[in-house]
Amino acid sequence: MKKVIILGLSFLCACQSAPQKTEQQSTQSTPTTSSIINEVLPQADYRARIQATDNIQLVDVRTPEEYQAGHIEGALNINFFDPDFEQQLLQGVKKDQPVYLYCRSGNRSGQASKKMVQWGYQEIYDLEGGFSQWKN
Repeated sequence: MKKVIILGLSFLCACQSAPQKTEQQSTQSTPTTSSIINEVLPQADYRARIQATDNIQLVDVRTPEEYQAGHIEGALNINFFDPDFEQQLLQGVKKDQPVYLYCRSGNRSGQASKKMVQWGYQEIYDLEGGFSQWKN
């Protein structure tokens, strides 16, 4: 009878201490979602921010043909449809600095921004309506 009680208490203690370790590990290794900014900005706000920012990370996620037909000055072209899109982005765009994205209409850049959050980017701004809206 004593052996059963001792085993039961050992099991209970082990169960109580396990969640604390898991909880501490998860809070230390995972950034909180409140620290991530992933925002769609109207054209006027987007324009004002990129004009007021030095050394901006401005990324055009359209195809090279779309980019050559017209783009925002200073934009880096990284084609969303390239198989190595993630690799190009990680090599050319810093995670710890704000990133301004755009595409033609906002669809690709919206998809790209969601992926960027998963890849550890902390501050992402997307142009509402894309380059089509920018030109107007």
